[in-house]
Amino acid sequence: MVEAGFGGPTGLEVGRGRVLDRTEDEVVASVYSRTSSAPHLFDERLREFEADIRDLLRGTAPDGRFCEREREIELVIWRR
Repeated sequence: MVEAGFGGPTGLEVGRGRVLDRTEDEVVASVYSRTSSAPHLFDERLREFEADIRDLLRGTAPDGRFCEREREIELVIWRR
């Protein structure tokens, strides 16, 4: 990158492993946000898939509250 006229790299950490409190709905939304489980992939079985997720979550935490540790992500930035 230096040969192309860029300086750096500069690292920037995003999400430092904080523990977040999540609801059942937020966990389900998180599942759907992933490429491998996007809603359109389930066609007519979407409701069944979501019901299975919610059954699993309710069996794990009947109060509907979950903790999730944020992933640590580092952005590497090169500037011109």
